[in-house]
Amino acid sequence: MPSSVFLLTYFVASLLQIWTNRFSAAFLNLSGVDLLKQSSFYCEIRWLFGRTGATITMASICLSSINRFLMTSQNVRYRQVVTMRCARMAVIVMIIILLIPLIPDVVYYSGPSCTPTGSPYWYRQYTMYFNQIFSNIVPGPVLALFGILTWRNLRSARVIQRNRLEEQVNRMILAELVMICITSIPNIITAIYPIVTTSMVKSQLRVAQDGLWLNILAIPGITTYCASFYVFYAASSAYRKNIRTALNCKKHNRIETQDYTQQQNALIPMKTIALR
Repeated sequence: MPSSVFLLTYFVASLLQIWTNRFSAAFLNLSGVDLLKQSSFYCEIRWLFGRTGATITMASICLSSINRFLMTSQNVRYRQVVTMRCARMAVIVMIIILLIPLIPDVVYYSGPSCTPTGSPYWYRQYTMYFNQIFSNIVPGPVLALFGILTWRNLRSARVIQRNRLEEQVNRMILAELVMICITSIPNIITAIYPIVTTSMVKSQLRVAQDGLWLNILAIPGITTYCASFYVFYAASSAYRKNIRTALNCKKHNRIETQDYTQQQNALIPMKTIALR
Protein backbone atom coordinates (compact mmCIF):
# COMPACT_ATOMS: atom_id res chain seq x y z
CA MET A 1 0.00 0.00 0.00
CA PRO A 2 1.61 3.33 -1.07
CA SER A 3 0.27 5.08 2.04
CA SER A 4 2.60 2.96 4.18
CA VAL A 5 5.62 4.44 2.37
CA PHE A 6 4.49 8.01 3.01
CA LEU A 7 3.52 7.30 6.63
CA LEU A 8 6.83 5.56 7.35
CA THR A 9 8.70 8.57 5.97
CA TYR A 10 6.47 10.83 8.07
CA PHE A 11 7.23 8.89 11.27
CA VAL A 12 11.00 8.79 10.67
CA ALA A 13 11.13 12.51 9.84
CA SER A 14 9.04 13.30 12.94
CA LEU A 15 11.47 11.39 15.16
CA LEU A 16 14.36 13.19 13.48
CA GLN A 17 12.70 16.54 14.14
CA ILE A 18 12.03 15.69 17.80
CA TRP A 19 15.52 14.41 18.63
CA THR A 20 17.48 17.06 16.73
CA ASN A 21 15.36 20.15 17.34
CA ARG A 22 12.87 19.71 20.18
CA PHE A 23 15.12 17.63 22.44
CA SER A 24 17.92 20.22 22.57
CA ALA A 25 15.43 23.01 23.37
CA ALA A 26 13.74 20.96 26.10
CA PHE A 27 17.09 19.96 27.59
CA LEU A 28 18.18 23.61 27.68
CA ASN A 29 14.99 24.68 29.45
CA LEU A 30 15.19 21.88 32.03
CA SER A 31 18.91 21.84 32.82
CA GLY A 32 20.23 25.16 31.56
CA VAL A 33 22.85 23.33 29.46
CA ASP A 34 22.95 24.17 25.77
CA LEU A 35 23.88 20.97 23.94
CA LEU A 36 24.39 22.90 20.72
CA LYS A 37 27.34 24.78 22.24
CA GLN A 38 28.81 21.62 23.74
CA SER A 39 29.29 19.84 20.43
CA SER A 40 29.86 21.40 17.03
CA PHE A 41 28.82 18.14 15.36
CA TYR A 42 25.47 18.13 17.15
CA CYS A 43 25.05 21.80 16.23
CA GLU A 44 25.48 21.02 12.53
CA ILE A 45 23.19 17.98 12.73
CA ARG A 46 20.55 19.98 14.59
CA TRP A 47 20.32 22.76 12.02
CA LEU A 48 20.57 20.54 8.95
CA PHE A 49 18.28 17.66 9.96
CA GLY A 50 16.12 19.74 12.28
CA ARG A 51 14.95 21.94 9.45
CA THR A 52 14.91 19.09 6.93
CA GLY A 53 12.98 16.87 9.33
CA ALA A 54 10.26 19.48 9.69
CA THR A 55 9.85 20.00 5.94
CA ILE A 56 9.97 16.26 5.14
CA THR A 57 7.41 15.54 7.85
CA MET A 58 4.88 17.93 6.38
CA ALA A 59 5.66 17.00 2.78
CA SER A 60 5.17 13.30 3.56
CA ILE A 61 1.77 13.78 5.15
CA CYS A 62 0.77 16.01 2.21
CA LEU A 63 1.72 13.22 -0.20
CA SER A 64 -0.26 10.79 1.94
CA SER A 65 -3.33 13.03 1.77
CA ILE A 66 -3.02 13.32 -2.02
CA ASN A 67 -2.67 9.54 -2.26
CA ARG A 68 -5.80 9.01 -0.16
CA PHE A 69 -7.71 11.37 -2.44
CA LEU A 70 -6.63 9.39 -5.50
CA MET A 71 -7.30 6.00 -3.88
CA THR A 72 -10.84 6.98 -2.85
CA SER A 73 -11.76 8.41 -6.25
CA GLN A 74 -14.42 6.75 -8.40
CA ASN A 75 -12.13 7.12 -11.41
CA VAL A 76 -10.19 3.88 -11.88
CA ARG A 77 -7.28 5.71 -13.52
CA TYR A 78 -6.84 7.91 -10.47
CA ARG A 79 -6.72 4.87 -8.20
CA GLN A 80 -3.98 3.37 -10.36
CA VAL A 81 -1.75 6.46 -10.46
CA VAL A 82 0.21 5.89 -7.26
CA THR A 83 1.95 2.51 -7.07
CA MET A 84 4.52 1.29 -4.54
CA ARG A 85 7.35 2.07 -6.95
CA CYS A 86 5.93 5.52 -7.66
CA ALA A 87 5.59 6.18 -3.92
CA ARG A 88 9.21 5.19 -3.24
CA MET A 89 10.48 7.38 -6.08
CA ALA A 90 8.36 10.31 -4.88
CA VAL A 91 9.82 10.01 -1.38
CA ILE A 92 13.41 9.84 -2.68
CA VAL A 93 12.94 12.86 -4.95
CA MET A 94 11.22 14.78 -2.15
CA ILE A 95 14.07 14.14 0.31
CA ILE A 96 16.69 15.23 -2.24
CA ILE A 97 14.79 18.42 -3.13
CA LEU A 98 14.29 19.41 0.51
CA LEU A 99 17.76 18.39 1.73
CA ILE A 100 20.04 19.94 -0.90
CA PRO A 101 19.05 23.62 -0.29
CA LEU A 102 19.93 23.32 3.43
CA ILE A 103 23.29 21.54 3.11
CA PRO A 104 25.22 24.86 3.59
CA ASP A 105 24.00 24.80 7.22
CA VAL A 106 26.78 22.28 7.91
CA VAL A 107 29.32 24.93 6.92
CA TYR A 108 27.76 28.03 8.47
CA TYR A 109 26.69 26.51 11.81
CA SER A 110 30.11 25.30 12.89
CA GLY A 111 31.34 27.86 15.42
CA PRO A 112 31.38 27.47 19.22
CA SER A 113 28.30 29.69 19.59
CA CYS A 114 26.30 27.59 17.08
CA THR A 115 25.16 30.66 15.18
CA PRO A 116 25.56 31.39 11.45
CA THR A 117 28.07 34.18 11.98
CA GLY A 118 29.72 33.69 8.59
CA SER A 119 26.60 33.14 6.54
CA PRO A 120 25.54 35.80 4.04
CA TYR A 121 22.43 37.85 4.73
CA TRP A 122 20.64 36.49 1.66
CA TYR A 123 21.19 32.91 2.86
CA ARG A 124 19.72 33.63 6.29
CA GLN A 125 16.68 35.19 4.67
CA TYR A 126 16.42 32.32 2.20
CA THR A 127 16.51 29.59 4.86
CA MET A 128 14.03 31.46 7.04
CA TYR A 129 11.44 31.80 4.28
CA PHE A 130 12.18 28.35 2.86
CA ASN A 131 11.60 26.69 6.21
CA GLN A 132 8.48 28.69 7.09
CA ILE A 133 6.85 28.23 3.68
CA PHE A 134 7.39 24.48 3.37
CA SER A 135 6.92 23.64 7.06
CA ASN A 136 4.03 25.87 8.09
CA ILE A 137 2.33 27.93 5.38
CA VAL A 138 1.91 25.51 2.44
CA PRO A 139 1.02 22.23 4.24
CA GLY A 140 -2.05 23.59 6.05
CA PRO A 141 -4.08 24.55 2.94
CA VAL A 142 -2.92 21.42 1.07
CA LEU A 143 -4.00 19.11 3.89
CA ALA A 144 -7.31 20.92 4.32
CA LEU A 145 -8.06 20.77 0.58
CA PHE A 146 -7.27 17.10 0.03
CA GLY A 147 -8.81 16.12 3.34
CA ILE A 148 -12.12 17.66 2.25
CA LEU A 149 -11.85 16.07 -1.20
CA THR A 150 -11.13 12.66 0.33
CA TRP A 151 -14.09 13.04 2.67
CA ARG A 152 -16.33 13.87 -0.30
CA ASN A 153 -15.07 10.81 -2.16
CA LEU A 154 -15.83 8.60 0.82
CA ARG A 155 -19.31 10.08 1.12
CA SER A 156 -20.17 9.69 -2.56
CA ALA A 157 -18.37 6.47 -3.51
CA ARG A 158 -20.17 4.01 -1.25
CA VAL A 159 -20.79 1.65 -4.15
CA ILE A 160 -17.11 0.79 -4.47
CA GLN A 161 -16.19 -2.25 -2.40
CA ARG A 162 -13.29 -1.72 -0.03
CA ASN A 163 -11.75 -4.05 2.48
CA ARG A 164 -11.67 -3.29 6.17
CA LEU A 165 -7.95 -2.48 6.15
CA GLU A 166 -8.40 0.31 3.59
CA GLU A 167 -11.33 1.75 5.55
CA GLN A 168 -9.22 1.82 8.71
CA VAL A 169 -6.35 3.51 6.86
CA ASN A 170 -8.71 6.15 5.46
CA ARG A 171 -10.09 6.86 8.91
CA MET A 172 -6.64 7.09 10.49
CA ILE A 173 -5.23 9.40 7.84
CA LEU A 174 -8.27 11.69 7.91
CA ALA A 175 -7.94 11.98 11.69
CA GLU A 176 -4.24 12.72 11.25
CA LEU A 177 -5.01 15.44 8.71
CA VAL A 178 -7.47 17.10 11.08
CA MET A 179 -4.91 17.04 13.89
CA ILE A 180 -2.16 18.53 11.73
CA CYS A 181 -4.45 21.25 10.34
CA ILE A 182 -5.39 22.28 13.88
CA THR A 183 -1.83 22.24 15.23
CA SER A 184 -0.53 24.07 12.15
CA ILE A 185 -2.44 27.23 13.08
CA PRO A 186 -0.14 28.09 16.04
CA ASN A 187 2.89 27.27 13.88
CA ILE A 188 1.70 29.65 11.17
CA ILE A 189 1.12 32.40 13.75
CA THR A 190 4.57 31.94 15.31
CA ALA A 191 6.12 31.97 11.83
CA ILE A 192 4.37 35.07 10.49
CA TYR A 193 4.23 37.26 13.61
CA PRO A 194 8.01 37.82 14.04
CA ILE A 195 8.33 38.64 10.33
CA VAL A 196 5.47 41.15 10.41
CA THR A 197 6.65 42.85 13.60
CA THR A 198 10.35 43.02 12.72
CA SER A 199 10.30 46.77 12.05
CA MET A 200 8.25 47.59 15.17
CA VAL A 201 9.86 49.32 18.14
CA LYS A 202 8.96 47.27 21.22
CA SER A 203 9.36 47.96 24.89
CA GLN A 204 10.87 45.37 27.22
CA LEU A 205 7.37 44.52 28.47
CA ARG A 206 6.12 43.97 24.91
CA VAL A 207 9.13 41.79 24.11
CA ALA A 208 8.48 39.69 27.22
CA GLN A 209 4.78 39.37 26.37
CA ASP A 210 5.56 38.33 22.80
CA GLY A 211 8.04 35.76 24.04
CA LEU A 212 5.49 34.34 26.47
CA TRP A 213 2.78 34.00 23.83
CA LEU A 214 5.17 32.50 21.29
CA ASN A 215 6.26 29.90 23.85
CA ILE A 216 2.63 29.07 24.62
CA LEU A 217 1.81 28.71 20.93
CA ALA A 218 4.84 26.46 20.46
CA ILE A 219 3.36 23.83 22.79
CA PRO A 220 0.53 22.66 20.47
CA GLY A 221 2.94 22.89 17.54
CA ILE A 222 5.01 20.06 19.05
CA THR A 223 2.01 17.71 18.86
CA THR A 224 2.36 17.72 15.08
CA TYR A 225 5.39 15.46 15.47
CA CYS A 226 4.45 13.33 18.48
CA ALA A 227 0.66 12.88 18.62
CA SER A 228 0.19 10.42 15.75
CA PHE A 229 0.06 7.40 18.06
CA TYR A 230 -2.80 8.86 20.10
CA VAL A 231 -4.68 10.00 16.98
CA PHE A 232 -4.44 6.56 15.39
CA TYR A 233 -5.40 4.89 18.67
CA ALA A 234 -8.53 7.02 18.92
CA ALA A 235 -9.51 6.70 15.25
CA SER A 236 -8.99 3.00 14.50
CA SER A 237 -10.50 0.06 16.38
CA ALA A 238 -8.13 -2.36 14.62
CA TYR A 239 -5.16 -0.26 15.73
CA ARG A 240 -6.42 -0.30 19.33
CA LYS A 241 -6.85 -4.07 19.18
CA ASN A 242 -3.31 -4.55 17.89
CA ILE A 243 -1.90 -2.29 20.61
CA ARG A 244 -3.76 -4.16 23.35
CA THR A 245 -2.57 -7.46 21.92
CA ALA A 246 1.03 -6.23 21.87
CA LEU A 247 0.83 -4.91 25.44
CA ASN A 248 -0.71 -8.15 26.69
CA CYS A 249 2.05 -10.12 24.94
CA LYS A 250 -0.50 -12.33 23.21
CA LYS A 251 0.72 -14.38 20.30
CA HIS A 252 -1.54 -15.75 17.65
CA ASN A 253 -0.57 -19.40 17.39
CA ARG A 254 -1.33 -20.42 13.86
CA ILE A 255 -0.43 -24.04 14.60
CA GLU A 256 -3.24 -24.24 17.14
CA THR A 257 -5.65 -22.88 14.56
CA GLN A 258 -4.55 -25.46 12.03
CA ASP A 259 -4.89 -28.25 14.61
CA TYR A 260 -8.38 -27.08 15.48
CA THR A 261 -9.33 -27.02 11.78
CA GLN A 262 -7.97 -30.53 11.28
CA GLN A 263 -9.95 -31.76 14.29
CA GLN A 264 -13.13 -30.25 12.90
CA ASN A 265 -12.50 -31.83 9.51
CA ALA A 266 -11.92 -35.20 11.16
CA LEU A 267 -15.22 -34.96 13.04
CA ILE A 268 -17.27 -34.37 9.88
CA PRO A 269 -17.10 -38.01 8.64
CA MET A 270 -17.88 -39.27 12.13
CA LYS A 271 -20.97 -37.06 12.31
CA THR A 272 -22.02 -38.28 8.87
CA ILE A 273 -21.72 -41.93 9.95
CA ALA A 274 -23.69 -41.22 13.14
CA LEU A 275 -26.49 -39.65 11.11
CA ARG A 276 -26.69 -42.73 8.92
